[in-house]
Amino acid sequence: MTTVYRVFERKPFDPAIRDIMGLAFDTAWQKLLVSGTPIASSPYANATREALAIRIVDLAKSGERDVNRLRDDAVALVLDAQRGPRTAAPTAHAAR
Repeated sequence: MTTVYRVFERKPFDPAIRDIMGLAFDTAWQKLLVSGTPIASSPYANATREALAIRIVDLAKSGERDVNRLRDDAVALVLDAQRGPRTAAPTAHAAR
């Protein structure tokens, strides 16, 4: 069993919920692989997989049970993190 699935086992979820979380994780990872994003390749793959798993666990702890929402939210989180912080366009005051 991979490290990611051990994250799911440490939390108090019944087997049906763990199955939903596992499916959400697997489909999220496949979505990232197909996208060609560099965070899905070495040396970032393990950290990306862990971030997906942690996000899915956090959402499941808050009551989310929809596989698609779990997947999409986790993917969005890691892609947003890859892009880095967003900066606002300079204002007229900042140019002075």
